[in-house]
Amino acid sequence: MLREIDRLGDLTMKAQTLRAYQWVHTWTGIVAGLALFVAFLAGALTMFQDNIACWERPEARHLQPSDKDVDRLVASVLAAHPSAAARLGVMWPSAAMPDPTAFWFEQGRWRFAALDRRSGPARASASGLVLLDTPRLSVFLNRLHYALAVPPFGMYLMGAVSIAFGFAMLSGLFLHWPRLAKDIFALRPGPNRKRFWQDAHNALGLFALPFYAMIAVTGAFMCLTTVIAFIFNVAFGHQLAAALPDMWSPSAVFAPASQARANLAPVDAAGLLAAARHEVPGLEPEWVTFVDYGKPTGTAEVWGNVPKALGTRGAVELRLTSGVVTGRQYAGMRDANHAIGSAMYGLHFGTYGGLALRWIYFAVGLGGAAMVFTGNLMWLEARRRRQAAMQPLAMRNMARATVGVCVGTCVGIAVAFVGARLVSSLKADCVFGVAFALSLVHCAWRAPILAARDLLGFAAVACVGIVLADVVMDADGMMISIKQHDWALLGIDAVALGAAVLFSYGARVTHLRATRGSASGVWAGIAA
Repeated sequence: MLREIDRLGDLTMKAQTLRAYQWVHTWTGIVAGLALFVAFLAGALTMFQDNIACWERPEARHLQPSDKDVDRLVASVLAAHPSAAARLGVMWPSAAMPDPTAFWFEQGRWRFAALDRRSGPARASASGLVLLDTPRLSVFLNRLHYALAVPPFGMYLMGAVSIAFGFAMLSGLFLHWPRLAKDIFALRPGPNRKRFWQDAHNALGLFALPFYAMIAVTGAFMCLTTVIAFIFNVAFGHQLAAALPDMWSPSAVFAPASQARANLAPVDAAGLLAAARHEVPGLEPEWVTFVDYGKPTGTAEVWGNVPKALGTRGAVELRLTSGVVTGRQYAGMRDANHAIGSAMYGLHFGTYGGLALRWIYFAVGLGGAAMVFTGNLMWLEARRRRQAAMQPLAMRNMARATVGVCVGTCVGIAVAFVGARLVSSLKADCVFGVAFALSLVHCAWRAPILAARDLLGFAAVACVGIVLADVVMDADGMMISIKQHDWALLGIDAVALGAAVLFSYGARVTHLRATRGSASGVWAGIAA
């Protein structure tokens, strides 16, 4: 008898524990889910950020990367903006983005510029520069990924969301561990929509669990680094602030410096790269930062990726007048701070691998967005009152929010792509913001299922518009891409067409559900 009572007590405790895990998993997912959807979708696209940057600027396509363009760009920027000599960065030309971009901080904001490659004296600028102060599409997608396009507040929010995502994964793992082998391969389509969405959600989460765990940890670390540094600074009596600049500088580890040359003529870009590669063989440059350009103390920090390392990002600091190495931070020659930071960045963005790994990150990123979407659908299905004509307000609002944020984000990004090709002066964040806001407004007064059908259809049209805009604005460029087998640029249009097919299929499915599905629930085809 006593054994039976103990057994029942154990079962009761186990059931209570599972309910607690279920509660944590559900509500951390609900609270963080919509922000995670945006971050996963934009993060998948940032895997090809350089290709998108080249795609949105037709004059930058099909150029041959040249170190001389760096010298030309630096000279043009300093002639037009002398104050930029204090600290001037230049994105190094590469096969993905052959046109270098300069960036510097002036009058309280960041400025961006590139060489003016427009043909004809009537179009060319006197300074030889094209100012890119309008937020570009590629830059906007990156901001959308790590800060929901509202830095710095959004960055701190995403750090908190990453922590919540970690709790959701841990609680979900505890819930499904007893039936892990059964759940991971189960996908049962049919009339039971709740079971189907649950199978899809479980499979997406379990198959990519190690990836999502890594994303949660590295995302929280990178988004909350400033907060962590502030806390440690307070804890150590405000003594850490003076050391912060060295924490992010390649000069934190010094190499023996030799006598600099007497003349003050800066070493050209090719010479700087040769000196950096002599120190770090195989260094693939990403950008160079010039500090105190034109002064005897001027330096150049060449940042790039070092092959055969998990934390690929490294840097070499050089004396600008001689090319002598004065500092270095790369694999095998790092302090603990740079080693951890570089490893976190490399893991989060997949820089330690090649093109195949980027496609894997792209696919798993889209899978993360789908996991969030299916989780919300499952939550709604679990709480549907089958015999009630009117569903609870909380369910109706969650259905509207799910459609508005998830599908609205897809619409906003697609429209931003179209705008970037048709009118280069448009601000990508403004275009996205307007399309996203209109999507939310549409969901506020329309039945959720009908709003989903409308927005999915519009997203499909916008994706087709991406390709049409590219053809209209630069048909010759597309032919050159085909002749030169430039599949990276053509791949953007191909993915847009694939997305159009997917959104069209989604619009058709939601239309059938609205017209032929059950009249109860938040997905009924009437105002619910």
